[in-house]
Amino acid sequence: MSNNIKNWTNDQSGLAEKYAEFVMDSMDMKTMEQFVLIHFTQQYTTYSEEELISEIREYYGDEWFDDNDVELTETPQRPGRLSKWHIGGCVRAAPVPYYIC
Repeated sequence: MSNNIKNWTNDQSGLAEKYAEFVMDSMDMKTMEQFVLIHFTQQYTTYSEEELISEIREYYGDEWFDDNDVELTETPQRPGRLSKWHIGGCVRAAPVPYYIC
């Protein structure tokens, strides 16, 4: 059985990086902001709520929650234990995957 895959360049990762840089340079600032927002949102939705809160605290401290109108009524607990957070006027009872507004 022969491999029918043709290599067009000797450096695929280099080609990918050059193309990515070209696409990025072609974007206006608003388009780039939208792209970054979508990327970060998709990434952060893969985190558990506890992981996300921990990362925010690690990089920005508890002040971030006050500055962004996010009220943590309890500190996240070990997985499997019930805890509640108030986020934007809604209450989330973890580990239940929905908010009660």
